[in-house]
Amino acid sequence: MRYKNKEKLNSIFDATIDLVTKVGLSETSVSKIARKAGISSSTIYVYFESKEDLLISLYVKLKEKMMLKIYDGINENDNFKKSYKSALLNFINYIIDNPKVFLFVEQFNNSPFEKKIPKEEYSKIIYNHNKFYQRGQKEGYLKNIEINLLIIFTHYPAMQFVKEYFKGSEILNEQKLQHIINMSWEAVKK
Repeated sequence: MRYKNKEKLNSIFDATIDLVTKVGLSETSVSKIARKAGISSSTIYVYFESKEDLLISLYVKLKEKMMLKIYDGINENDNFKKSYKSALLNFINYIIDNPKVFLFVEQFNNSPFEKKIPKEEYSKIIYNHNKFYQRGQKEGYLKNIEINLLIIFTHYPAMQFVKEYFKGSEILNEQKLQHIINMSWEAVKK
């Protein structure tokens, strides 16, 4: 078995993110990734079985990191409303600070690859989300509806605003951030 170098792996991931955000998932091939990463195509197959395996592995890694950032500094003993607003602000700041990661995740979410994530991997990714929103429901802060709907009404408006910001159609300032956070809260609170 060949040794797997962490630097090469990170190079592969970086090249993949860069290409996907520039040319899209379908135009990103293993040979283009290898060229961009400065390695041979065969080296990629030491790390991954296929392009699909690479994309899924990268997506899972990025989503896990995103989830850690969203809930960074959130304490179960804090007031839930305060925690909710902090978590949403963490999310917004993360996607603004990591536009290529956000755009990669968005493309992946809107592709057939998303349905191919193993259930156990997907469950690990969304574990903290589910736990957080269940806490909000249990404490009587959030509507008693499907957690997925709560997540959608929390994150999708913020994501859309950030897309507009990236296009230059919106200006980002503290007042707008607070409006987005407050409107999201109003949509999900009990």
